[in-house]
Amino acid sequence: MGIHNRRLNYFSIEQWLLNHGKGDVIVFLQDVLPYTAFNASYIDLFNLNNNLGNFLLKGGIVIWLSDVPFFYRLRCDKNADIDKVKNEFE
Repeated sequence: MGIHNRRLNYFSIEQWLLNHGKGDVIVFLQDVLPYTAFNASYIDLFNLNNNLGNFLLKGGIVIWLSDVPFFYRLRCDKNADIDKVKNEFE
């Protein structure tokens, strides 16, 4: 028992998420998340049916110290049409 830290990368994060859960914490310090953290189809990026979602379902904790995940300003000079944006992700 104790605190162990390890820097994960594109290749190691997938296996780490698969092998960990309750009592484990992962900290993201960059706004870009490796695809291997999900390893899922695009449609499953917005639910828990992916590597990161399964880690959370197993009781793992995610700390995100960066930009808001999946948030992009589509039009900085105008108010975005919320319904149009929602339809793009359905």
